[in-house]
Amino acid sequence: KGCYAHALHTTPEEEMTDERLFEVVREANELGISIIMIAGGEPLLRPVFYRLAHLYPQILFPVFTNGLLIDKETICRFKKQRNLVPILSLEGEQMETDIRRGNGVYTLVKEKMNRLAQAGIFFGTSITLTRQNFYLTTSLDFQQSLGLRGSQVSIFVDYVPVKAGTESLTLTSEQKDGYA
Repeated sequence: KGCYAHALHTTPEEEMTDERLFEVVREANELGISIIMIAGGEPLLRPVFYRLAHLYPQILFPVFTNGLLIDKETICRFKKQRNLVPILSLEGEQMETDIRRGNGVYTLVKEKMNRLAQAGIFFGTSITLTRQNFYLTTSLDFQQSLGLRGSQVSIFVDYVPVKAGTESLTLTSEQKDGYA
């Protein structure tokens, strides 16, 4: 529900080539850009981001991931390249996350968070805010629970309906006003 990558691109587009990606990051570096957010699809499927982080240690690369590809090798890479920061996607607790991302995803993401924390990796959490999960995910208790798991930052993204019939997931004006 609400996957922008699939809904906004009705015809398959070619991914940016590694060569073009290197050009874009080089240009960004020359302009003094210090943070480049990597999102869309599953960035950990593209090893080029490890090379980019190595070549540009002065740039912070938050990598938005479902976390399922994080293994021992990935953790070693994150340890070596501290400017590559995993941002794991959650929708709340188990029910909210599994409804949107698939059964069992919540448990797997919690496991990956534990592994990252044990390895001393700086990581964060990305949460798509919906009308249903807003009060849970923005609550002090929930945010503290993420902190206890080792998450150092939370990034909130408002749900944008991309599929007919999902408009009821958008935030109410009261919710938007409450956290703005």
